[in-house]
Amino acid sequence: MIREKALRCKLFSQKETPAEQLAGFMRSYDPMLERCPCCYATGTCKRHAYYSRYLIGFSNGRPECQQVSILRVICTSCRHTHAILPDFIIPFRQFSLPFILKVLHDYFTHRSLSRIRNLFGVSYRLLTTWRKLFQSHKLLWLGILKNEETTSADFLARICDSDCPSDFFSAFYGRLKRSLLQTHANPTANYDGCALDRKVSGSPTTQL
Repeated sequence: MIREKALRCKLFSQKETPAEQLAGFMRSYDPMLERCPCCYATGTCKRHAYYSRYLIGFSNGRPECQQVSILRVICTSCRHTHAILPDFIIPFRQFSLPFILKVLHDYFTHRSLSRIRNLFGVSYRLLTTWRKLFQSHKLLWLGILKNEETTSADFLARICDSDCPSDFFSAFYGRLKRSLLQTHANPTANYDGCALDRKVSGSPTTQL
């Protein structure tokens, strides 16, 4: 799995559906710019195959589920294959990252379960799962002392208000070897950093 930076504007200002975002990202994607996260060879990845999955986003005031095609690349050096996942897609989850963060933002702001159920179609049980996972990731990122000083609402607001939230998601992945709101670490997110920043050109990350 290779994570890609794709969220380069304020999180909730993007009006496209996840499927439209993915299509826009893939139009300019060049696998030859990748560095393989297994053998670290540069310029050896090429298009290999596609697989289908569903993505749920929030568009025109309502949830929307769409089927998308995910590219897999193969490294001609080590023969490992890697799915290309922009950072608005959470590995192994159908709900997009902006969708879940929008639900959590609404909960931390209004705390109205009936509003969340009616607007997003999300059950209390699912909301509770997301809330607990978000808060556990907040603790892992901030540490015990800063976590106690920072409310979940404030931490989420800092993510949402960032002009380039991909910088935070990239740094989070690089440090914790998993994406925000992903339940387990990725085996190819090796100790020396994040695949989002192991490009030919490279780009610095910033932390929230």
